[in-house]
This record gives sequence, structure tokens and C-alpha cells, in this order.
Amino acid sequence: MAPSSQSFQLPDILGVINSIELRTNGHCRYATEASEKWLTETGILSVDELSYIHPTKIGLLSALCFPKCDFPQLRVLTDFCMLFFYSGLRENAEGETFRLWDVDHSQLSAQIAAGSVGEMDYKSGLDLLKGHVLLRQLHQRLVNLASAASETWNARFKKSVLDYQAAQEVRRMNRSRNDVPSLEEYTATAREMHGNSVLLDLAELLEVFEFPDLRGTEAEKIIHMKHAALDVIAWSLDVVSYQLQQYRGSTYNLVAVLMHHNSLSVQGAMNQCGNMIKQAFSSFCSTERAILDSIDSSKSSILSWMWTAKEISADTEAISEKIKRYIRALKDCISAVIHWAYETELFFGKKGSEIRTFGWVFVDHIPVITE
Repeated sequence: MAPSSQSFQLPDILGVINSIELRTNGHCRYATEASEKWLTETGILSVDELSYIHPTKIGLLSALCFPKCDFPQLRVLTDFCMLFFYSGLRENAEGETFRLWDVDHSQLSAQIAAGSVGEMDYKSGLDLLKGHVLLRQLHQRLVNLASAASETWNARFKKSVLDYQAAQEVRRMNRSRNDVPSLEEYTATAREMHGNSVLLDLAELLEVFEFPDLRGTEAEKIIHMKHAALDVIAWSLDVVSYQLQQYRGSTYNLVAVLMHHNSLSVQGAMNQCGNMIKQAFSSFCSTERAILDSIDSSKSSILSWMWTAKEISADTEAISEKIKRYIRALKDCISAVIHWAYETELFFGKKGSEIRTFGWVFVDHIPVITE
């Protein structure tokens, strides 16, 4: 599909999240080189697919998302980021979806329509990943870790994999019918479409951080923060990928959804996306403040139900550190994706630096991958 002749200016999403410090992992180069070598040797990618490794800079993305982990952890996470990228690349290729997951698509579609995805599936999260032609490559590396993980983690990981699978299926169904989803349907799907929940669960399995095991309203706040972070990431990717999606002829993008339902121009939809991203990030930050204020309170609802007064001091510090580390991980992922978007050649070719500065996207800003 030919791109629109209309140029547009991106919302200042870097300005929205400029309160987050950008950090990177010192093992970036070595993890990237090792991952690229491994991917090349597996033989699972075509020559054309392998040509995208360097310009897309997926290794940099992984290093920005997980700046403090050790080399072995970063290596596994980089491998997964690479595989998620190529999975997305194939998902966007017409007809490829049916060959990525070893599932009955008609049955999965029916489960999605009935709201019962995974209810009768007794497989573990890793077993589900074995049904994916690319992601199964890392099953053996993780199976022992997963078997030793808690039931809570395994249940959360399984849900993340099922949500990722369902999001891909919803996108496939909409594309096959040439449907534009409602805004509510799209935002719920987009949150899981890139596999970010799966990646966060894997980082926890590798002990990069630990998901805070809270109760009541505090648990709800943590989930709200995670959803807000995933929304900021997904919607920001929609903004920067709009030009690429137009080359592919795809309308499964927040900008296109807003244009369709709200009768907006490209620029009008871009501006509304910017407002949505700003609101989601503001919600993330306000919830963070509420959680940290609760921790600092001597009558914290996190602790009052669980420990005696003499135990609170030490345990408060431990759970406080766990929560702060998790929040820091979410912030790293937000900052990583948005900064990486201007470094990779995936969205703007070699003009990412120029677009970072001025925000304008013109028709000659051809992405590195147009098919």
C-alpha cells in the first residue's frame, strides 16, 4: 500500500517521560554479539530476516530495558527480545500467523469470543511457548528454572503467554476481516500484543527483580502501574510505527483506530495519542507516589495484616526495596522502548536522530522494513 502524502509531527513522547533516567547495560555489546551469532547458527531465520539484525538494534533495546542484570541474564533476555521481534515481523506478513502457533485457530477464536481463553488448557506457560515456532528455541534453557519457580509465578506466566497469544489472534482476525476494532478492544489488545508481560515474567524468573506479592488495594495499585506502563509502551510504539504500518497497509494501530472512529486527520490522531500517552504516564507516576507513601506510613496497609510491630522495621525495608526495584524495572522498560524507537532503523530508516529533534515525519522517511 502506498503511504499517505501527508506529513505529520509526532507528539513529544520523549518529553513526557523525561523524568525517567535512561540507563544501559555494560554487557550490551557482548550479549548482542552472542545472541546474533546464536540466531544465525540456529538456521530458523531466512537470509532476509537476518539482514535486519544490525539496523533494528534489538540488542540495544534489551540492554536499555534491563540495565543492571549480569551478562548471563541479559543474554537470555536479548535472545527473547530477538525472537519476539521476528515473531512480530512474521505476524505482520500476510498468512504467516497460522504457521507460528501450534494451535487450532478456529477454537482459539471461539474461546476469545466467549471470553474463556485458557480455561481448559492445562499446559504450563513454557509448554505453551513450545507451540511457537520461534519462541520454543529457549524452552530447554528455562525449563529447570520454571520448575523451581513458585506456583504464583507459573500461573502469572501462563496468563501472560495466553494473553500474548490471544492478542495476536485478535489482530489476525481483524486483519482477515478488514475490521477496525473499537478503541476499547484495541487498547486492551495492544497492551499484550508485543509480549511485554511475557518478557517481564521471564526477567523475574531470571531474578532481575521480583514481582511484589501484595494484598488488597496495594496489589491493585501494582497491577494498575504495570498496565499503565504497558499502555505507554504500546501506544508510543503505535505512534512511531504509524508510517511503517501504512507501508504495510495495516490499520491495526492506535493512530488509525482514532482516525476511523473519531473522524480525525493523521495529525489530529497523533495529537490525541500524545494526550493518551501523557495521561497514562501521569497515572503511572501518581500511583507510584501513592504506593511509596503507603510504604512510608507506619500504618501501611501492606504490612498491618501480616507482621507484628517489632518485625515491621526490617520487613518494611525488605518489601519496600522489592517494590521500588519492580517500579524501577517498569520505568527502565518505558524509557528503553521510547529512546530505542529513535535509534533503530525500523521506523524511520536512518533519520531517527532528525525526527527525535524536530518530530516531523515526511513521506521520504522510509522504514528499513517495508514488507
